[in-house]
Amino acid sequence: MSFESMFYPDGVIFTAEEKKEQARVSLIYNVTEDILLALEDLGLSKKDLAEKLNRTPALGVAILTVLSAITLVLGLAWALAVVFGDMG
Repeated sequence: MSFESMFYPDGVIFTAEEKKEQARVSLIYNVTEDILLALEDLGLSKKDLAEKLNRTPALGVAILTVLSAITLVLGLAWALAVVFGDMG
């Protein structure tokens, strides 16, 4: 299932630039999700992550917070694009 088929009716034609942007955002979203799932699967805590990166526990918390925020923001961006369309 593609992004287009999930959010747009059949027959919508995207420009090359729109397709490129969709691919970029999709890649960021997928990589972010994969990282968060891998940490969960490995049972790594924020402290464990920070130790493996040779950083303070606060940085481990910050990294996970940023990854979670990126996932949330990208999801919201897609939702807004669907609801409001191109407002540029």
